[in-house]
Amino acid sequence: MVNRRSAFGLVLVAGMAGPMVGAAGAAPIATPLAGSFAPFNEVSNVSGRQLGTTFVDLRSSPSGNRFVFIATLTGDASTNRGVFEMTTASTDITLRVQRGEALPADPGSSRSINLFNGAAQVNDSGQISFACNSTGSGSPTLYIMRDTDGQRDLIASNSEMVPGIPGASFAGANRTEGILNDGRVLYSFSINEPGVGQNDQSKWLADTLIVRANDNSFTPGRLPDGNPGLTDWGDFTQDRMRPLSQAGDSFVWLGRDNASVIGDRIEIVAVDNVAVVESRRPIPGQTGLGDVTSITGTWADPAGNWFVRGVIGGGEAGLDFVVRNGDVAMLRGTPIVPGSDWQWDRLSDTTTLAGVNFQIGSPDGQDYYIGGWALNQTTQERIEVVVKNGEEIILQSDDPVDISGNGQPDDNAFITSFVREIGTGTALIGDDGALYFLAQIRQGPNDLGRTLLRFGGDDVCVADLNGDGVVDADDFFLFLQLFADGDTRADINGDGVIDADDFFEYLALFAAGC
Repeated sequence: MVNRRSAFGLVLVAGMAGPMVGAAGAAPIATPLAGSFAPFNEVSNVSGRQLGTTFVDLRSSPSGNRFVFIATLTGDASTNRGVFEMTTASTDITLRVQRGEALPADPGSSRSINLFNGAAQVNDSGQISFACNSTGSGSPTLYIMRDTDGQRDLIASNSEMVPGIPGASFAGANRTEGILNDGRVLYSFSINEPGVGQNDQSKWLADTLIVRANDNSFTPGRLPDGNPGLTDWGDFTQDRMRPLSQAGDSFVWLGRDNASVIGDRIEIVAVDNVAVVESRRPIPGQTGLGDVTSITGTWADPAGNWFVRGVIGGGEAGLDFVVRNGDVAMLRGTPIVPGSDWQWDRLSDTTTLAGVNFQIGSPDGQDYYIGGWALNQTTQERIEVVVKNGEEIILQSDDPVDISGNGQPDDNAFITSFVREIGTGTALIGDDGALYFLAQIRQGPNDLGRTLLRFGGDDVCVADLNGDGVVDADDFFLFLQLFADGDTRADINGDGVIDADDFFEYLALFAAGC
């Protein structure tokens, strides 16, 4: 096992019945969010029903004070999903919009909201944006919507005329990719234009066109040694554009070139239409690693830091990587923290599935977290880990989860695995400094399903090891016992080793109290 501290609590369990309350997990204690706690799968504004077994697409507001996800309610089919909201000030779960509701864009008709297309988004004031299609006959059938305290506004729909492009209409492939704090919605829609033989994908902020595929007026600026001969973007990967500022003047996105030029598509991550990483070329500033083969994701924190996740080489030997602002923050085969025997790796030597689960940054841009697989070079053991700032191991698979809320890791409940991000959000950092993440958990031999966990935060008192709210001799003697036993909770500085540095750091924390 990797030795390092652990502090997290259960926030939400999909599909788990029973009056589950409280929050704090393994010592040092993760303080519960403010407010009264309801059962974690209870929905505050839906009587007699709870969250179902399916929830995905975790998304945060810019400051991290709110987050939304797509989920079902118990008794519903897996397709009958809704958009749910939580805040860091309360663990109440609120249903915001659900499949089957009447379309506000078509009042009085028999048509209703059908399937949600991709993730919903939320801003700091609680406005949400979502993309959906509709049931019943008639047109339009695809929508970008904004909800403000229950008031729904239509932002765009298919068959609607495209602003600034004469004769063109929105066609399909609708997604919402952000909502700024001023209420402007960032979204995707393909365009049907007379005389153009294909529906070109496009990205919009309100009525402003940001970029359009197959249009040579949107030619990406290339890397200095970039692939030659490209004239414009060929298409874009859906749900992969992020605002880099709340002013709406800076973006990072993932797209592909026009394949007709060179006969093979090149994946490109661009910041404001200038490439920062390209497939078939090395990561800028890196030599000897080979060319990027594929780009599997992008992300941006509200402070303007951008992230790229991808693979160098191919097959079982592919080198998974994460780049942050142009610097390599993670690379397969390198130590997960300096000096560690654990290296970034994959689930097995024979898998072609990349080993990175997620990469995220804090709202203030100061911290970032990378989750993925690790291999011990001595024992050949493999586990999943979460590393903070490339320096501290904060979580791993098989860590305990506090279900009962008594502040102790005594529920025989553990993390089975972290949920891997594949086009969906699986982790975020709140405005309270806590890490919220999706994981599979188990209790004894029983799988408890997909779970939203809260780790750490500004209100965590590391010195209060037994979680009784007081820093006293009981905590000190507990630390001595944990230290002597080599227990992971004694790794106070999270460097993967239990040694004198942990002892003296705990003494300082103990003296400071809480």
